[in-house]
Amino acid sequence: MKHLLIIEDDQIDQMAFERFANTEDFNYSYKIARSIKEAKEALKTTKFDAVISDYFLGDGNAFEILEMEIDIPIIVTTGTGSEEIAVNALKKGAYDYLIKDVDGFYLKMLPITVQNALHRFQTEKELNEYHTNLKTLIEQKTVELRKEIKINNVLYQISNAVNTTKNTKQLLKLIRTTLSSIIDTTNFYIALLNEHSEKIELSFFEDEKDRFIEIPTNKTITNYIIETEKPLLVSGKQLQQLAKENNFEIKGTLPKIWIGVPLNIGGKVMGALAVQSYKDNKAFNEEDKNLLVFVSDQIGLSIQNKKNEENLKSALEKATESDNLKTAFLHNISHEIRTPMNGILGFTSLLKNTNLSDEKQQTYIDIITKSGERMLNTLYDLMDMSKLETGQVTLNLTQTNINEELEILYAFFKNEAQNKGLLFHLKVPKGNIQITVSTDREKLYAILSNLIKNALKFTAIGGVEFGYTIKGDFIEFYIMDSGIGIPKNRQTAIFNRFVQADIHDTNVYEGSGLGLSISKSYIELLGGIIWVESNENDGSKFYFTLPLNKEVVSSSSKILSELETDFFPSSKKINVLIVEDDQNASIYLSIILEDYCKNIYRAIDGIEALNIFKENPTIDLILMDIKLPDLNGYEVTKQIRNLNKNVVIIAQTAFAQNGDREKAISVGCTDYVSKPVDERLLYSYDRIRNSYRNGLAVVAVERDACGGCFNSIPPQRQSEIRLHKKIIVCENCGRILVESEMVEKGSK
Repeated sequence: MKHLLIIEDDQIDQMAFERFANTEDFNYSYKIARSIKEAKEALKTTKFDAVISDYFLGDGNAFEILEMEIDIPIIVTTGTGSEEIAVNALKKGAYDYLIKDVDGFYLKMLPITVQNALHRFQTEKELNEYHTNLKTLIEQKTVELRKEIKINNVLYQISNAVNTTKNTKQLLKLIRTTLSSIIDTTNFYIALLNEHSEKIELSFFEDEKDRFIEIPTNKTITNYIIETEKPLLVSGKQLQQLAKENNFEIKGTLPKIWIGVPLNIGGKVMGALAVQSYKDNKAFNEEDKNLLVFVSDQIGLSIQNKKNEENLKSALEKATESDNLKTAFLHNISHEIRTPMNGILGFTSLLKNTNLSDEKQQTYIDIITKSGERMLNTLYDLMDMSKLETGQVTLNLTQTNINEELEILYAFFKNEAQNKGLLFHLKVPKGNIQITVSTDREKLYAILSNLIKNALKFTAIGGVEFGYTIKGDFIEFYIMDSGIGIPKNRQTAIFNRFVQADIHDTNVYEGSGLGLSISKSYIELLGGIIWVESNENDGSKFYFTLPLNKEVVSSSSKILSELETDFFPSSKKINVLIVEDDQNASIYLSIILEDYCKNIYRAIDGIEALNIFKENPTIDLILMDIKLPDLNGYEVTKQIRNLNKNVVIIAQTAFAQNGDREKAISVGCTDYVSKPVDERLLYSYDRIRNSYRNGLAVVAVERDACGGCFNSIPPQRQSEIRLHKKIIVCENCGRILVESEMVEKGSK
């Protein structure tokens, strides 16, 4: 039986509904909520199939329920509603709208209205699932198509090489170059059987380690492939075992992995193709082997055709009467090699046979060719993004010294900057501070390297500066240049993929446009955000943040005073309560706070903390450990909030998990930091003290994100904030979001 939530504050209407609900016409279970507040609590704890809400309620209206964006149908009822209200309700997501009448006829309409709403809801759900499945299928087919296009391109180039190369040696060289687009051909050879001498000759050989002219007369792995007529993928150890079992020798350097496939020429196996790696035993896999098998027939056919062509040319040179034979042969060969041409070139050929003018025909051909090339280049670039797209990127988190990484980058790019006549600076916080962050070192290097490289690339006069500052729970990196700048209308687009290829601008520099997109993806994976501040022809400044899960090591004992950031601009001494059951941690906090405090109170458990606070109501700041021996920090916070709505409470824990911040904020904490606690808590308190209202943190929207936690704020929400339409709360940290002007006014 479907379960309904009825939101109705009028007692008479409640009784009327309950009488109707007891009739045979109403086959639903239900719960009645008498206010918006009661309804919201019910929706949090109970699963309902549909909601029927009166429009006008004592503590609000039905639009508040609609704005919760719950995934069930909502039907709005009213006795005094207007057509405008009905339209707005439907626009906000209501499934239907009923007008209450004196005779209660709307109640008779209610069952069918609910039934229709549930049916529509189910239909929409099924449709969404269908769309999701369709999207997945399209993505799969796209991957398959991408692979097919690449293979078809290889096959076409190999088949066409018969006409474009002068001899077999050139053909084999081109085959190797062409295959490099689908497999690593660094170490590659093609061996062919000489029918006359019955020896195996190395027709083409490229290798990092060995230099052979011909296959040794002794039995080898190449002989084995030709004799067995079967492809083979083996590791170095497997190759040794195979040689022992089949009594053949391994000549040259033993590879880590080896692939060999037979070449069918003229209807029988007359050679072998092989690739190998000396560095990585996972350089090739079964898919690579199958791929070589797939293209080997075309390679064999092309070799055969080239040899036939060479033999024919030789015969024609000896006999002047063979002109007709040559023409006929080339005609047959031409027909044979044009058969596997792909769809794009086939369509181009079709366009050439139309009645279009020569000029227009050539224009169309050029457009199609360029489009085809661009499509292929785009597909190649997409391969670089495939791991990000499919979620296959893994993070290798290690303790990374930020200063050391920046110094390495400075040394690497210094010469490039000097060669361009540019000033090049690295700026880090004062005091010889060394910050070690748990992050992916390689990805951080790639991000910074890309941004610095771009800054140098787009700067002709002036210089480039990069560095970082500490901003609360985040480390904020910046890369600043005096280059060409970025127009305002392109500052968002530059982080999109392929933006340079899509913007028709003569000033756009060469590049696929994937660099910033990849950097953005890496930054987001590492828990940060990226943005840019720039004016056209006036340089750019890129920023990005990473979580500050760090250790600080300094040659000075006064770390706080040596930071460029002034965490406590105010000279006011404050009263602090430290709630910490670990004595060493409590002492540490007392030491780093003593210069800024009038009084420091210490409690080792929740009960003692409550007593101290009751006796000292002038306490400004509470550092609340979450894990306490009696009452936990959450319970203590709740009780303190009943006594005082304005005191700043910063939660701290050594067991930080996903959702802990949200839980802390929900019970009344003003901010949240994870242990080990350091100067970040001072910054947190100072920031909150200047933006505190009625026990909640009030922050401005900065760069399209929450000024407290940097969570992205949708444009629609930002518009509502600017218009002061309603109270908007950050979904991530629970802070109230307002315009920056309001925060500035409030802090004065």
